Amino acid sequence: MIVLGRKWIGRGILGIVFGLEIVLAGSGVGARTVWREMATPHFRVIFPETMRESAQKVADIAEELLPQVEAFLQAHLDFQPAIVLSGDSDIPEGYTDPLRGAIHLTIAQPYEILSNGTAFGEWVRMVLAHELTHLVHLGAVGENLEWLRSLLGYVVLPNVIQPFWVWEGYAMYGEGMLTGRGVKNPFYAMVLRTQALSGGLLPHYLLRGYSFSRKWPGRLNVYIYGASLIEYIAQAFGEEKLAELSRRRSESISLFGFDRAVQDTLGISVEELWNRWRETVENQAYDDLKRVTAAGLSPVTECTSEGYATGGVALSPDGLHLVYALSHPDFRPGLRWKDLRTGEKELLVRGSIIGRPVFSPDGEKLVYAKIARDRKTSYGDLYLYDLKRKKEQRLTVRERAFSPVFWGEKILFLRRNRFPEGVFALDVESGVIQPVFEFDQD
Repeated sequence: MIVLGRKWIGRGILGIVFGLEIVLAGSGVGARTVWREMATPHFRVIFPETMRESAQKVADIAEELLPQVEAFLQAHLDFQPAIVLSGDSDIPEGYTDPLRGAIHLTIAQPYEILSNGTAFGEWVRMVLAHELTHLVHLGAVGENLEWLRSLLGYVVLPNVIQPFWVWEGYAMYGEGMLTGRGVKNPFYAMVLRTQALSGGLLPHYLLRGYSFSRKWPGRLNVYIYGASLIEYIAQAFGEEKLAELSRRRSESISLFGFDRAVQDTLGISVEELWNRWRETVENQAYDDLKRVTAAGLSPVTECTSEGYATGGVALSPDGLHLVYALSHPDFRPGLRWKDLRTGEKELLVRGSIIGRPVFSPDGEKLVYAKIARDRKTSYGDLYLYDLKRKKEQRLTVRERAFSPVFWGEKILFLRRNRFPEGVFALDVESGVIQPVFEFDQD
């Protein structure tokens, strides 16, 4: 992910922080947070004191990956970027700010498969490979423009002036290559196959920015199409062409520099590149469809009809009602209720539901985890919904709680991203939380 010009606490404090303790009030990660800086040969890792061990791991992985990223793109960093860590959210995130020369990581163990289809795996290694590829790719500058950068600074970023599918395509390709996972992704293949078989793939001019279409899966199309197109270039023309294409683009600040770089590197226009790729994807989609239908298809009954991202499905004990979480640009996000006999639907609660809600044995209550957004944090907390009274009750505050289940008169849940991690029991009446099983450090 890329963020241009986003407010950053880094450069303003770097002159103070070398080896010293600083206290930030109202920084967005908690009042009076003690910050530290760790210097490595190529990076400055800035982190809260409580994340010292994570910071060391991040530093080691970044140093390991950087030479591989530079070899892939045949480009080098000419400054010491900052890697800023925070732990104020249970939503794992990474983004690069090329203008400020920084990578930001929210260090939280991903709850399940990430929403963009990336495999669970070693999340820190994966996201660092992605963001380092961004940093080197977008920070590249041709020898002919080095004088301009020395004069104006890091506002001279020729590779920023290209479609967003190129930005994310390079990062996704680098991520797969550097982590050993490869570029193939079943989720991405499913999206492209579905679009190819139901209305056709999107034209390239709709993928120049993040906010191009409300069509599912929305902004993720930039990642999905980009990954597939960059992989296609590597397979059809040779992986070395990716570094050459990046280098040629970095030699011009023209708005049409990318189109010219594609023509000079691949010998075809962007339009022709898109058409060739599209034909390849569509042919594969129809071949897949023939193979699957020839083997026979099981009957399918559609339970929900909103589309987009539907998950966290739970069936009531009597089998008559369905509860599910919905994320959709045209609907309020939250937990929904459906009567399977009448088809009637109802929004129960708003918010970002994490995982699957669970019915009480009598079917009268639901317990679930939801992201609770306080002024400075976004933590997973437990909520109880009374279906008869139609009332939601928050059970925990900043507990970083997930995966609740009813256990007699208590609720068992998993606590993560907060020491000690483990399985805990909550007494709903008293609010008392007791450990059942604590995990070791690993």
